[in-house]
Amino acid sequence: MKFTPRPLLLVALLMSAGCASLPRGAPVTADVSNQVVDHYESHLPAHFEAMHAVVVTIKPHWWWPAIQQVTIGCSTVNRTNRSYEVTCFSPLGMKLFNISCTNDIISGTLLLPGTARHDLMVQAIGSAISRAYMDMTSGPGATAVRQDDTLIMTRFNGNYRTDYTFSETNAVLASKEYYDGQKRIMTVTYSDYRTEAGGIFPGRMSLKDYKNGYSLLFLLKEFKAL
Repeated sequence: MKFTPRPLLLVALLMSAGCASLPRGAPVTADVSNQVVDHYESHLPAHFEAMHAVVVTIKPHWWWPAIQQVTIGCSTVNRTNRSYEVTCFSPLGMKLFNISCTNDIISGTLLLPGTARHDLMVQAIGSAISRAYMDMTSGPGATAVRQDDTLIMTRFNGNYRTDYTFSETNAVLASKEYYDGQKRIMTVTYSDYRTEAGGIFPGRMSLKDYKNGYSLLFLLKEFKAL
């Protein structure tokens, strides 16, 4: 079932907090941003299983053509204890990679073409999956501004910055942008939200790692909250 947007939800929240006429790029009060984040967080399942079609695109060097592989991915995720296991198979059933994470410690195996730097790529892809599945909200201490029809919440960790962009029309996370100083290192986008028993889930999730030259596109097939 498709997730039904609620166009008036954020408008009502802004009006109730006295911020309906904020100019573009103006700071947003903590009350408004907290309501949006809390609404989104309350509809996200903490523990779930999902099956995706996963398109893996790897470009090991700028002068090499991109290598693309279509896979079937199975994920089990527990955001409460920050753990997951993601396994991808070829359409013929060959296991192409298995990556797991427990308490932010990543391990796994990788049999994709163009991935000679095995240990580095396991850690890179594992970190990208962690960023996609974990930390779905900005947490305390983030600053928020309104820009066009979005709320952008920014969190700093030393030299690193993460921008969380929430859709104004339905109060769900649209993207996360990761920066090292001024250099963008990763983008994760979420769209086509669906609602199932137990919560909502993005039907389309795209991860692009600019530093390591690969991208993952997850297209949701099945989803179950546990």
